[in-house]
Amino acid sequence: MSTGGQLQPPEPVYSLADAAKLLAFPTSHALKTWLWRNKADYKPIYRQSGLRMKRYITLSDLLRMRAKIFRGERRSGKRPPANPLFRHDS
Repeated sequence: MSTGGQLQPPEPVYSLADAAKLLAFPTSHALKTWLWRNKADYKPIYRQSGLRMKRYITLSDLLRMRAKIFRGERRSGKRPPANPLFRHDS
């Protein structure tokens, strides 16, 4: 993965629990359900964690999800997200 002779750093990944907090989902299960409904848009990444396989989300997918979720809420007039970091107060 080199471009112009320089190595590109790997893209950061987030666990479902961390991504749920960043996207203002109430639980990681709610995020997992949302991902299942939109599975055509987001490729899953699994990594071994002990005896279990955990799902992770890349930063670019996280930003695309955030844009899709909040753009949809803004159009439909639903309640703003609970996380004040992602509110659209305009």
